[in-house]
Amino acid sequence: MSEIREDTNARSGRLGPPIAKRILYRLWGLGATIVCATFAIVMSPVGALIANIDEGRAANRLGIFGARFILRTTATRVRLTGLHHLQPGTQYVFVANHQSVMDIIALAASLPYQLRFVAKLQVSRIPFFGFAVRRSRHILINLENGRAIRRALVAGRLGFSIVVFPEGHRFVDGAVHRFRPGAAWLAIRAGLPCVPIAVNGGGDILPPRARIGHPGRSMTISIGSPIEPDELARMGRRALTERLEHDVRRLFAGSSPASP
Repeated sequence: MSEIREDTNARSGRLGPPIAKRILYRLWGLGATIVCATFAIVMSPVGALIANIDEGRAANRLGIFGARFILRTTATRVRLTGLHHLQPGTQYVFVANHQSVMDIIALAASLPYQLRFVAKLQVSRIPFFGFAVRRSRHILINLENGRAIRRALVAGRLGFSIVVFPEGHRFVDGAVHRFRPGAAWLAIRAGLPCVPIAVNGGGDILPPRARIGHPGRSMTISIGSPIEPDELARMGRRALTERLEHDVRRLFAGSSPASP
């Protein structure tokens, strides 16, 4: 009997710490999620109130602060590579794959540019957050709709860089999916350099429809070489879409965020 008791204790000793660690980790995730949600609820009306100041740049600065606050609260590490491809003070159309709302947060916190995001209209239905995003003049509409293109062109003329997710949906299967042509059309019409970006790891932190995030993990943002406006015009929409998809796939394949 003593041997059985000792063996049971030994097994229990091996299983106990991992179970306790998982429980503590879930509690950490729950706490971080509550803090971030509360922060978003409190700050969204503030962002809406200041949305018209300096053509929306004041709200943008608040958004950058909020994005960095969320990354710190969730202990999310973001590794940024390829920034040397970009020139300070230049406007771009950034074209990226999409896994999670964390992609938007990481890009806003990491790219040293005033950004306007092109996102699906459904984002505007998120309580508090959606109202602030609408007021902050981000482009919430189907990208194939001409009004979205016109709004993006206006943002470009005001000095903002534009971020587009041409897959059309969030995917967490570890793959880059087929690009829709709207991003290429926007880049050609705007006459701005077009930059492929691969974002990896966001889907592990906050998958679509998840209620509790997974803190303490890592993301990577890999920036490719810009495609200059004269080359955009020569390529045309179809060829540019294929080129962007190829470049993002290549960058994504070379990124591997380390998560515990």
